[in-house]
Amino acid sequence: MEGNSNSRDSHQLEAHRSSSSESPSRSTSQDDLALNIHSAPLRVFRPAGFWRRFLASMIDGMFISVVVFPVTLIVNFAGMFILRPAGEEALWVTVALGVFNMVFQLVITMVYAGWFLSRKGATPGKMALKLRVYNSETSVNVSFWSGAWRETIGKLLSGLTLGIGFIMAGVRGDKRALHDLLFDTRVVYMEN
Repeated sequence: MEGNSNSRDSHQLEAHRSSSSESPSRSTSQDDLALNIHSAPLRVFRPAGFWRRFLASMIDGMFISVVVFPVTLIVNFAGMFILRPAGEEALWVTVALGVFNMVFQLVITMVYAGWFLSRKGATPGKMALKLRVYNSETSVNVSFWSGAWRETIGKLLSGLTLGIGFIMAGVRGDKRALHDLLFDTRVVYMEN
């Protein structure tokens, strides 16, 4: 009887060992399957280099100038030729037109950058070159205001450093420029 009980216990122990050894492999294969399902649509990203970013900025500048140039041309024409200011009045009209031109370009750039970066993750120039801007902490698109300030005030500060703020994107390992560091963003190149 005792031998029969030991035999049954050893069979149960063996069955338990085989079932417990199957469980990890079964859960591992399920985990692997889950990882494969979730990782299949992922794209390969690498930091965007200086020249690609520079070219994207040039393209965006052309898009912005399509809106800014005609409006400022009409306003300046109206201010100088329709009003026909003379003497000291001409100086004030010229100053007012200069301020209008700067503010108008700033507002258009902020709306353009803020909307595209918050909605699409890239401006049209960046989209054309397969670039994406995202928040480096959350890996999601930046907010409207963060995108707007990054592209205006941030880039102004990068330029005021004699261009060193922009050059940082070419020499740093993570390819982040001064405006990226200030607004906690990253620009990546989407290879596929």
